[in-house]
Amino acid sequence: SSPNYVGWISAYARLDKVNPAPGVYNWSGFDAAAQAAQRTGKPFAIMVILGTVGNGMPKHMVAGLKSDEI
Repeated sequence: SSPNYVGWISAYARLDKVNPAPGVYNWSGFDAAAQAAQRTGKPFAIMVILGTVGNGMPKHMVAGLKSDEI
């Protein structure tokens, strides 16, 4: 049984953790949140945070751009 004061489960991750390289995705953190929600009977929500250059945005997404294009 889960605590009554927990209404739902949320998970978030920076995009550089979810998409570390072109065509490579890691959803394991969100999979764990979904499993916890299912196990406890709670709804869940996920959020992927884009971030900024140097802080969460995957380097491969800005590779080749000029500094005034970022």
